[in-house]
Amino acid sequence: MFNKLDGAKICDGFLYGTEADRLYAMYDAAYGPAPVRVSRQAVDGLDTNNDAHLTLSECEAGLNLSVVAVVLDTDGDMMFTVDEALQFIDHHYFNVLDTNHDHMLSFQELRDGVTWADLFSFYDRNDDGFLYGTEADKVYFMYNEVQNAAISN
Repeated sequence: MFNKLDGAKICDGFLYGTEADRLYAMYDAAYGPAPVRVSRQAVDGLDTNNDAHLTLSECEAGLNLSVVAVVLDTDGDMMFTVDEALQFIDHHYFNVLDTNHDHMLSFQELRDGVTWADLFSFYDRNDDGFLYGTEADKVYFMYNEVQNAAISN
């Protein structure tokens, strides 16, 4: 089935764009939609060369992490609880960032501890210098949230 979904022209071993969307549609039909839908169609503003792979420079140019923090802070308290942060990082990364050990991440702790290089490296599970497929999902989610906030304001 994977080979059938992996494009008629180029079978590169990856599902992205419309290839991945077909798989997600089948999953949604069988199990229901995921609680947080990530749009893979938002690549035009983030994936500037449209190769379906995000680079560190594309992430840095397309997303300001301070803006992302404000948009993702849905209760407006300028803090992220463990549960809120675990949507984007793991416990170890959280503990590294939580310098005062209060089990909350303040915007200041985020500014002091998170760079795009660190976050990109965290998401780039295979260390190939690109984010694609599930590696890029959280970045696309952040990008879409920032875009949606800009439209609604």
